[in-house]
Amino acid sequence: MTDKQEIKIEEKVSLIEKEVATLTQKVEEMSACLRELEDLTLEIAGLKLFLGREYPVFKSEFPGIVQKVAKKTCLKSPRLARK
Repeated sequence: MTDKQEIKIEEKVSLIEKEVATLTQKVEEMSACLRELEDLTLEIAGLKLFLGREYPVFKSEFPGIVQKVAKKTCLKSPRLARK
C-alpha cells in the first residue's frame, strides 16, 4: 500500500469512529427517554387504578381521555387505554 492509500484509510476509519461515537450517544439518549416513558407509563397505570377505585365512572371515561391527550400531543399509545 502506498502512503496516500494508508492516509485515506486512516481518514475513513477516523470518520467511522466519530460516527459510531455519535450513534452511541444517540442510542444512550433514546434509551434514557425510553426509561422515562416506562416510568411515566407506570405512573399513569397507578393513577388510573387509584382514580378507578375512587371514581368508578373514570374507568369508562379513561379511553376518551387518552384519545384527547393523544390528539393534542401526537402520542398514540393504545397500551395506555387497555391497562
